[in-house]
Amino acid sequence: MNSTPLEFLDLNCSARDIEDYFERFEIWWLTRSKPDEGKKSAFFLNAARKNAHILIKNLDYPSPPVSLPYEDLKSLFLHVKSTNFEASMVRNPNQGIRKFIYDFLIQAVKCDFGNLLDMQLRDRLISGINNTVLQNELLKLSNPTFNDVPAHCEQYQDIRQLLHPCRRPSNLQLCSIHSKLNPRKFMQQPNISKQLHNLAHTM
Repeated sequence: MNSTPLEFLDLNCSARDIEDYFERFEIWWLTRSKPDEGKKSAFFLNAARKNAHILIKNLDYPSPPVSLPYEDLKSLFLHVKSTNFEASMVRNPNQGIRKFIYDFLIQAVKCDFGNLLDMQLRDRLISGINNTVLQNELLKLSNPTFNDVPAHCEQYQDIRQLLHPCRRPSNLQLCSIHSKLNPRKFMQQPNISKQLHNLAHTM
């Protein structure tokens, strides 16, 4: 039973909501007659409940989540707050993955990123993933490429079903486009938007 007056923590809420949750928890903690700092993490996890506990365990901590100091727990959840904020800047809440990757392809041919193209696409795709556990796994990878991200996502069966038609962005030969063509001239070609749309749905 939840012994705090706080509701369960929703990790998909806004950045401000997560910050407010910590403020309200700490206010409640100060009102306790004999607060024991050693048990603060346990009380927080009890209040936040299942989603918070699963997130900590999935970050590959060898010890039980309750053994982590409260300040360490807080820093982890504030990181979730920042990634949710970044995702909101690049992804609409109900945007499908086909449309999400299609938007990448359009931006890729409009902007001449040069050698940084793969890095730009990779970072934006990771920040737009609406799954905090998967997102944190991707952030721990060592210098992944844009192609590595969908490949890693396919380890999840439900995500694999969505990604399968949309992977292999190399089919568009984006790097070749930027090295051999002027992106502005490429976008001026007749029906180029329609061609990209068709390619995004046949990959």
